Amino acid sequence: MPKKHMLVRPKIRFHINPILSANHLWCIYYYRADCSQKTTELENMKFIEENWQYIKETAEARAVEIAVKTRCFHDVPDYMQDMFLFLCRRVSRYDPERSMPKTFINLCLQSAKVNITKRMFRQKNMLIKQAMETEYER
Repeated sequence: MPKKHMLVRPKIRFHINPILSANHLWCIYYYRADCSQKTTELENMKFIEENWQYIKETAEARAVEIAVKTRCFHDVPDYMQDMFLFLCRRVSRYDPERSMPKTFINLCLQSAKVNITKRMFRQKNMLIKQAMETEYER
């Protein structure tokens, strides 16, 4: 039984398992909520599977753009994985009446690129600030 001062979290679990094999990205969402979510999971996986080649090429191009901007070319696979996860979290928002799949993918991956770049520079600035605040003995 939780103590009174502890926050009680909801019983819904959210977990992502990315498994890259045979040119597929499977993002499986586990919910303890209603069964209607499973239909959405299958639709999301179908969307990703149908557009896998385009997603892969676009994510790679965006990852290289980040690498050029940050000068960290060894991190390109990490950037790609971050973009895949970003897209997997947002694929349920896709509405075929509003846009084509390629447009949606481009917008999601562009947003992911901006988020990753901002995070990189935020971390860099935080390290610089910490280094400046640290007093060293001479």
